[in-house]
Amino acid sequence: MFQKWFQHYRPEALVTCWLDVIPALQKIGANVPDDAGVVHNWIPEGSSLSGVRQDFRTIGAAGLDLLDLLLRGHEKGYPSEAKTMLIRGTWVEGTTVRPYP
Repeated sequence: MFQKWFQHYRPEALVTCWLDVIPALQKIGANVPDDAGVVHNWIPEGSSLSGVRQDFRTIGAAGLDLLDLLLRGHEKGYPSEAKTMLIRGTWVEGTTVRPYP
């Protein structure tokens, strides 16, 4: 199924959280990054993958800070307005995308 989809659409790049995408591409004869680049939305430490390295410690600390703020404010139930928090990841060039010209 993946092979049919890939051959039909011929994407230049795939964005994924699955580590088995590269082996699946290699299994159908596609070369990474020449035939298709692969970008991961989280990169394990020490990996050669291209994508975004998330700062999970900072994300966890920010979540605890928000929880603390809600508890101190005696907040209960669903909030009247949604709050969004952004903790930026860091781009890692890696070897699974072609170099930027």
